[in-house]
Amino acid sequence: MRGVLKYFGAGLVLLASLQTSIAASLQNVEGSVLVNRGNGFEVVGSGTQVKPGDQVLVRSNGSATIVFNEACVTKLDAGSSTTVPAEVPCAPPVGGLAGAAAPAATTMVIGAAVVAGGVALAVGLGGNDSAKPASP
Repeated sequence: MRGVLKYFGAGLVLLASLQTSIAASLQNVEGSVLVNRGNGFEVVGSGTQVKPGDQVLVRSNGSATIVFNEACVTKLDAGSSTTVPAEVPCAPPVGGLAGAAAPAATTMVIGAAVVAGGVALAVGLGGNDSAKPASP
């Protein structure tokens, strides 16, 4: 039983790290775009990863897009600024999916928790090779 709990606990830690590491990226960066991660603004380009709390500043000659996932993007026009939110800002439509897009992050986290629990249970229960064989 301890083995099951150990693996289940490891799965929960992994799941928590996945949920807190959700990031976005800046794409289609043109002109002057800067990001402040708490140490002042620095010039960035396409592909730059941004995290919740980062401030994005688009100068008057620039534009950019924050890509959260395939179904959720936020366009930033010239002269705008925003703070990257902690939650993905696009709510899924009433069907749960936007066309062929990926499911919402919450759905993925719940699915990952179920899978992690199942794997932990299987590994914990299947790890005892010293048991008597099933047949003589």
